[in-house]
Formats: sequence, structure tokens, C-alpha cells
Amino acid sequence: MSRAAAKLNLGSWTDGAQGDKLLADAITDTGRALELNPRRRETWILRADARSNLGVRMDRRGDDPISLFENAIRDLDRAVELSPKHPGARARRGVTRMNLANTLRNRGEDSAALYQAALKDLDEAVEINSSDAEIRAWRGDVYVNWARLKARSGENPPEFYRSAVADYDEAIRSNPRQAQALKSRASVRNQFANDKASRGENPTSDYEAAVADYTRALDVNPRDVEALDARGVTRSNWSAYATSRDRAEELCRAAVDDATETIRLAPGVAKYRDHRGTSRKNWGALRYEKWGEDPLPLFEPALEDYAQAVKLNPRAVESWEGSGSLRMHMGILLMDRGKDARDVLTAAVADLDRAIVLAPKDPQLRLYRGTAYYNRGRLRAAYHEDASGDFREVLADYGEAIRLNSALKADVEQIMDDCRRRLKE
Repeated sequence: MSRAAAKLNLGSWTDGAQGDKLLADAITDTGRALELNPRRRETWILRADARSNLGVRMDRRGDDPISLFENAIRDLDRAVELSPKHPGARARRGVTRMNLANTLRNRGEDSAALYQAALKDLDEAVEINSSDAEIRAWRGDVYVNWARLKARSGENPPEFYRSAVADYDEAIRSNPRQAQALKSRASVRNQFANDKASRGENPTSDYEAAVADYTRALDVNPRDVEALDARGVTRSNWSAYATSRDRAEELCRAAVDDATETIRLAPGVAKYRDHRGTSRKNWGALRYEKWGEDPLPLFEPALEDYAQAVKLNPRAVESWEGSGSLRMHMGILLMDRGKDARDVLTAAVADLDRAIVLAPKDPQLRLYRGTAYYNRGRLRAAYHEDASGDFREVLADYGEAIRLNSALKADVEQIMDDCRRRLKE
């Protein structure tokens, strides 16, 4: 079993196909060991860990991890049967249920029952061993991820976030170098910041606290790509609230630097390219909106980042959205400068077509595509081309957006009226 454990440990820290193979080999080795001795609890846990870790990696790059998570849960069921009072087996089962629930949630499915079962596992594990920092951190993660599911249906359960922070605080008190708890607490602080921003409040203190937690996690492990990536995203979001240009530029530059280092450490992960693209897009938008500077020198490399992201993961809807929405804004900017942006807007529509195929119930995507059609239609009309098809597409996309979210009606009524007028002419 020492060989399987070594493969699990090495595989968990090795990127790419080599790491996948080590984890798959650990699954095979533990399977053989269980044929010889099916009553050894640690072997069931070891195989479950290998399956769960491989599943997380697959999920991160857009592959289907469901069977790995389900088989890992079965392994942990067996471990719990063999040792009902072992906190590690229950806690790991809770985490794996949460990972499966996250995958289903991200596909738009209701995974509340899995989160509930995961929380029950972690509650029981804490009851058995209340001083284990890792178990506390895992329970906090369940609270946070279940809250994100509820947020999709318009709920905002603050008690979930408060419970999560209490668990993370306790985990960090028990072990100040508990990197996962630091990262998770930072994630909740990000949520607090975003909530404040949506209410028109200043979120700076929460962004600052989140960056501090991510930095502490990176002090523990400088190669932690999750912490690097998240710190970069947080810095990018924070830059919009900086009190001076120098501070805003510093945060934007640091955000791109974090993303670049993340890509160096994990070049095959699509979302890290996406996040650098978004950081560059935000930086360019900030320069344009606050200081009237040309954003294209930042927008153009952002588009290249999105292109690399969808090459790595063609199902990355957020990258198609990022590229399409950015091309839409670039088209409008070029129009304002008196330039022909028809090709740019056509490319925006094509990107958003891909995004809508992947996420047909997202009203924001319909708004973006409708806006791209509208502005291309205006240009076509100015060049004395038939633009009626574009204006009909605007009415269709905006109409679907309103059907999906009636609150959007006031935002698009004026443009829809203009399209109807143009179609009658």
C-alpha cells in the first residue's frame, strides 16, 4: 500500500497527463489490494482519495468527473461501515459529495440533497473530532457551496456564510498554516465584497482582507495555483474601487502578474487564461472610463487569452462570453471613432452564438448578442445594406432575455422600439 500512497501523493502534486496517470495507477493498485483484503479501512479511503482527486482535476479542465466522484463515495461508504467512529472517512465522504454537488450545480441541476448529506457527514466528523482544522475547513466549504446553489434561485443565506467563516476562523486558530481554510475564508470575504458592491457600498476592506488571506496561503505554498488565480481575480475586482490612479494601476498590474504566474505553473487549465483575459479587459475598461485612454492595447491581448482558453476547453462558456462581450464593446468603441466595425461585431455574434448553445438560459448572453446585432444593424443601414435581419434578431434576443428575467425589460425597451421603427420604414 505504500506504493499506492506514494503515487497518490505525487500524482496530486503533478500537473497534466503524468499526474493523471499516477492517480489512475493508485486507483488500480488499491483495487488489487482490496481484492486481497477488503476489510482494511485505509485502503478504501486511499482509493477514494485517488478517485476524488482525479475527479477534481477532470472537472477543472471540463471533463466529466461524475463516475469518479460516485465511485469514491461508494468507497467511503465502505470505510464508514468498517469504522463508524473514524472522522476522516466521514469527512472525506462529505467533501466528495460536495464536489459532486458542485459539478451538478454548475450544470444547472439541483444538488441540494447532496449538499445536505455532505453537511451531515461533516457535522458528524466535527462531533467526533472538533479540533481537526482540516475537517472544520471542509465544513465551511460545504456551507459556502450550498449558499452558491441557493443564490442561483435568488436566495442569499447570510447564516451559511457566517457559519462558514466561523469554521474557517476556528480552523486557522487551530493551525495558522491551514492553507485551504485561508483560501476559503478569502473566498467568503470576496462574496461579502461583491454583495457590498451590488448594494452600492464600498467593498475595499473585504477585498483587502481576501488578498491578505490568499497571500498567507501562498506563504505556505508559493506554487498554489488556486490561491494565485483567486488573488489575481480579487485584485482585478478591487482595482475599480481604488482611490487613486497609481493604486488602481498597481492592482491591475498585480492581477495580470498573478494570472501570468498561474498560467506558467498550470498552462493547460482554460480558466486561468480566461481570468487573465478578464483582468486585462477590466484594466483596459478602467483606463478608458476613468482616464479617457485607449483600451485597445489591453483589449487585444485579452482576446488572445480568451482564444487560448476556448482552445483548451471549447465548452468554457465564460470564455466565449468574455470574448463575445469584449468584441461587442470594441465594436461600439470603433463605431464611436467613426470606423467600420462590422467585422468585429460579426465576430462578437459568432462567439456569443457558441456561448448561448452552451448556456441557453442565461439572459445576459442574449443581451450581449442582441446589442451586437443592433450595432451591426445600425452600421449596415449606414452603409445602405439590408439590416432588417439584424433588427429582427435584436427583438428575438431581447425578447428572450426578458422572458428569462422580466426585470431587464426597462433596460432594452428603447432599443426594441427603435428596431420596430426601423423595420417599418
